[in-house]
Amino acid sequence: MSNDKYERRQQEEEANYKRVYADWISAMSDEEKAKMDPALLKPHVDGKAGGVAECDLADSPLASYDPSKEEDAAPEEAPVSGMGKEDVWEVLRRVIGEIKSSKNPGLTIECVALASGLSYLGDSQQEIATRHGVTRAAVSKRCVQFCEAIGLEPSRAMRSLEAREAYRDARNKSLGK
Repeated sequence: MSNDKYERRQQEEEANYKRVYADWISAMSDEEKAKMDPALLKPHVDGKAGGVAECDLADSPLASYDPSKEEDAAPEEAPVSGMGKEDVWEVLRRVIGEIKSSKNPGLTIECVALASGLSYLGDSQQEIATRHGVTRAAVSKRCVQFCEAIGLEPSRAMRSLEAREAYRDARNKSLGK
């Protein structure tokens, strides 16, 4: 199965990101631009429309870490994300619980990756289903269940709630329900 639809959507998202980023930069004053790191004056896009970087971000200076620079930094009062340490652990416990309690942990891990968008490598739901000997609908259902259990919105690799409702209504109508 081809990833053309996903790649096309990824290209559209990247084009939109580039456009919005360029608008943001152009709205800045020259003084604001001068204060910025020159690397930030243009959008960072991995360059491959499959959502997979052409290089490892860990090799980039963007991922560099210099602990000596942190000594002068003031400790954070509150987490930037708005989540405290216990909230993060609670979410992690729920994700691990979903994986451990499943009958097919390998499938669940791939569904978690697809649903969260964390490590999506461009595999379609059909490709994941084929690898695990299940239907595409089973993969979709597992992804939806995970999103609902954790409170996530569907990722770009999934159908939206509105699309799922429209498909369900059309299916029920075709069955005379």
